[in-house]
Amino acid sequence: MMADNPPPWARKEIDAICRKFLWVGKDASVRGKCMVAWNTARRPTELGGLGITDLKLVGYALQMRWLWLQKTDSSRARSELPINAEPEVRAFFRASTFTALGNGMSAHFWDDRWIQG
Repeated sequence: MMADNPPPWARKEIDAICRKFLWVGKDASVRGKCMVAWNTARRPTELGGLGITDLKLVGYALQMRWLWLQKTDSSRARSELPINAEPEVRAFFRASTFTALGNGMSAHFWDDRWIQG
């Protein structure tokens, strides 16, 4: 999930397996056996949910981490690998980071935010 974003059908299938296991305990139909809506169950426990991980948000977080590691640690081999990050992830990364110029070797003039303000 960090290097390659799985397609939405794969996330739905994993969620379906988790729902079946949670509510039925085996690979059977879940229809009519759910005690709580799945969106409610995925909420954090502090917000009244069961704390089940939302795979889409975890994928976003892992892609953000990959972008961060690529930006900050260019000496590793993974920094040269292409990243298939969602456009939302790239936009959030650009909005939440800025680059200190230093010698200017790590800054991308058009892509990075290096002017503060």
